[in-house]
Amino acid sequence: MKYFGHEPNPRNVIIKNTGFLAFSRILSSILPAVSIILIGRVLGSQGVGMIYGILALVLLFYQFSDFGYSQIVVREISRNPEKADEVLQKGFGFIVVISLFFLVLLYFSGFLIKKFPPTIVFILGFSFIIFRSILRLWVSAFQGIDKLEMWAFMEVVDNGVRFLGILVLFLTGRLTVLSVSLTYLLSSAVATCVITYKAFKQFGFVRFKPIFLSRRELIESSHFSLNFLGTTIFFQVNKILLARFSSISSVGIYSYAEKVFSIFINLLGAFQTTTYSWFFRYGKNVKKEKFVTFSFRIVLLVFVYGVLSGILVFLTAPLIVKLVGSGFKESILALRILSPYPLLRGIAIVLGDMMTGKDYQKNRMIITWIGAIINILLNLVLIILYGWLGAAIATMVSYVIIIAIEGFFLRRKGLLYKQNQGRDE
Repeated sequence: MKYFGHEPNPRNVIIKNTGFLAFSRILSSILPAVSIILIGRVLGSQGVGMIYGILALVLLFYQFSDFGYSQIVVREISRNPEKADEVLQKGFGFIVVISLFFLVLLYFSGFLIKKFPPTIVFILGFSFIIFRSILRLWVSAFQGIDKLEMWAFMEVVDNGVRFLGILVLFLTGRLTVLSVSLTYLLSSAVATCVITYKAFKQFGFVRFKPIFLSRRELIESSHFSLNFLGTTIFFQVNKILLARFSSISSVGIYSYAEKVFSIFINLLGAFQTTTYSWFFRYGKNVKKEKFVTFSFRIVLLVFVYGVLSGILVFLTAPLIVKLVGSGFKESILALRILSPYPLLRGIAIVLGDMMTGKDYQKNRMIITWIGAIINILLNLVLIILYGWLGAAIATMVSYVIIIAIEGFFLRRKGLLYKQNQGRDE
């Protein structure tokens, strides 16, 4: 497989792109971590809970706002870069149309949770569902040709602008839930303008023409979209349920613990983002033995990283919580219960990427939704009984179930062991 006139070396490309994304993820983890400390010191757990509770609701709609088409962009361009112009022209018009629909749907859905101000819901919704849906299209195209320095650049611009905004608000005494929400809107707008310019320079001018996908494309993209929606429900529903059945303060306590882990998850995500397109290439173009070997090298690296990061957080939890103040003391226990989080999430994603690379996306989507439904049911019961503690337990149990189901599926398809390479798919 060639693109841009040369044969890519997977090891060199993965190392290079992981380096770019690791740098951006480190910066994009430190800046939000400092931001949440500043917000927590001024607005307390109530303010943190309000912002991240609304973000949880917004992200449910955001993951569905391109109907999964960005994943088709990665797949098609990674396998056939010459199709980039056709794929992007179709995607641009479709994503703008569909994201406007989901923004309206989000706004009215926000009224179901009376604790969420509609203005904040709309501002954060516009930031993600409109601007970041367009951003996701462009960075998916760059991912398809392994130019992930553009993805890294986007993350640095987005998080840098937002951090500067929050810092200025903090220093001037104007930090409020509304002003923080506006920094999200500003950072998304700036990042979208910059990356759109870069995309047009790389792929040529992409015309905007409102368009709908064909029936086949809708079915295909819906599998990706439903998978991401299920994943987002899995990640975000606990904060929404905490806001509904517990308190905004408990959302703040749990959100702070999750934000700490996001530092490690972002670094892990840098590596997994760079390997994603290679699962497509190896899944289609090479023998099963090579695909399995590649996959389990990734699993091993993720396993080691997950264990080490979990141990680090478990041991340093009291020091981490001291940074934000005494109002977050309960986050120490939350951090320790969630210490297996990077390990379990990382393994689940790699096994899922193996399925996607072999075009078992529909099956991955079904497993994701099984996990999401189990997670919702566990959260409903455990949050009502134990608050944020129940949310943490539900997350860990749900991940174990997803990994078990993914492993069982891959074993049946002969994708767990080299000696099964002759088995029919």
